Amino acid sequence: AEIICMELNPDNDLFLTTSKDKTCRLWDLGSEDNGAKMIMELKNAKSPAVGNFNKTGLIFAVAYLVSDMISKIKLFDT
Repeated sequence: AEIICMELNPDNDLFLTTSKDKTCRLWDLGSEDNGAKMIMELKNAKSPAVGNFNKTGLIFAVAYLVSDMISKIKLFDT
């Protein structure tokens, strides 16, 4: 699916992508297979998500719409 957002972790080899298929993936360039470390399907999402790491790289947020009036922000630790 087409990538909407890509954010690099400021502290390590992780990066985050969000796509038009309403998924969010956490990638690890330091792993042997360079594959996605985590894949989240954003059920109930009415739009593609956006994501970002905090300045230390320890936490990332994913935000998306669930209706015309309601949005969600999920926080994760790396």
